[in-house]
Formats: sequence, structure tokens, C-alpha cells
Amino acid sequence: MRILVIHFPILRTRRLTVQLKELSIGESIAIAAMPSHLEEAVTTAFLLKAVATAKGIENPADWTVQERMMVVCHYLASVSDDGPDFAVGDGR
Repeated sequence: MRILVIHFPILRTRRLTVQLKELSIGESIAIAAMPSHLEEAVTTAFLLKAVATAKGIENPADWTVQERMMVVCHYLASVSDDGPDFAVGDGR
């Protein structure tokens, strides 16, 4: 049996340096069970589990909406088979 390890490149901005990690199945299930209308709470819960280390502003709850979205997209790009080829927003 071959175990696949996901590589998460370090994400660096002026305010943040973030190293991500893979969520466990239990963490993924707990986040998926959260009410979808609590979008920012779900994002915060995801980031608190997905961020292995953060320097600069350490608490994801204190990041800007743009920083939070960028880290989520960085995670998605790392776990997607075809890389970072996806639309963000409605494209306008």
C-alpha cells in the first residue's frame, strides 16, 4: 500500500507566513457537519485545523477576508490533481 503525502508549499505574504497540513478524516467530517450558513465560522474552523504554523499574525480569525481566502485557495491548489486552475468568485 502506497501512502500519498500532500506537499504544501509555504505561503508568504508581507503579513503572514503560513505552513499548511492535511486535515484528518475526523477533522474533515466535523467541518463538513457545520451549518453552511455560517460561512466565516466554517472557514475559521477549517483554517484552525489546516494551518500547521503561522508567523506574523498567528490566529486565522485575525486575518483579512482576502488573506483567509488566499490560504483556502492555496490549500485547494495543493490538494487538487490539476493544480491551481480554478475560478475564484464569479469572474467579474
